Amino acid sequence: MLYAWPLAAVSFAAHGQPSAPSTLFAAPGDASATLTWSDPSDSSISDYSVRHATDASAFTGGSPPAWTAIPNSNATTTAHTVPGLTNGIRHHFQLRATNSDGDGPAAQTAIQLPVSPTAAVTISDANLRSKLESALGKSTGATVTQLDMAKLRYFLASNASIGNLAGLEHAVNLTLLSLTDNSIADISLLGSLTSLRSLSLSDNTIADISALGSLTSLEFLSLSDNAIADISALGSLTSLRSAFLHDNTISDVSTLGSLTSLQSLSLSDNTGWPRACRCRRAAR
Repeated sequence: MLYAWPLAAVSFAAHGQPSAPSTLFAAPGDASATLTWSDPSDSSISDYSVRHATDASAFTGGSPPAWTAIPNSNATTTAHTVPGLTNGIRHHFQLRATNSDGDGPAAQTAIQLPVSPTAAVTISDANLRSKLESALGKSTGATVTQLDMAKLRYFLASNASIGNLAGLEHAVNLTLLSLTDNSIADISLLGSLTSLRSLSLSDNTIADISALGSLTSLEFLSLSDNAIADISALGSLTSLRSAFLHDNTISDVSTLGSLTSLQSLSLSDNTGWPRACRCRRAAR
């Protein structure tokens, strides 16, 4: 004789550890930074924790900084302000979520704080000021502070008749800067913008690019149609993937041999170099 019993459906939650927070972003403040991230829509998360360092290598060293639980955080938390930071230097942060299965992997971001957040920035060039006021949502003639400038991540001001870059050195968190087709000759102030990944300065009157040697995070660089002869400063830009250097007076390109990440290079129409070149290097 066979007997049959009805079986009730049983569900088991199988969520595992939470994923790393996505789109983690740090906004500068006065001796503080505000972290924001996307809502992961993961109800299993019980809390978040953060850790901070002034050198990113500390996270992987033998004595990494301790994790600090974010007070009152839960599955819907998407922001946290870290106070007590030192102005004028770069700060690195890691953020992770925790649930009943343990700690998830960390996301990482960084931000540089201004030296004097409330200090007014002198912007001598009227055309540059106009473009910065627009980018910052400022009214004409309004005070622009160092903290305002530090909040800029992208700045595009092409064909704007800009000749003087004074003031732009305070935009220390810029990752993309485009100033093509202006009247710029002196770019020495750009050497402090070490977060830059993309820089476009074509169609200006630039001859000296020595300041660019400190921009080691650059991946894209356009310097075409200038008056550049010496490109030795580019030898330190080992992250560079694309370089547009055509229409200058370059004759010695030996420094480019150290740029092993370079995939796209344009050197055509350099009057000091007899063999024009526009080429692509296979991806490594």
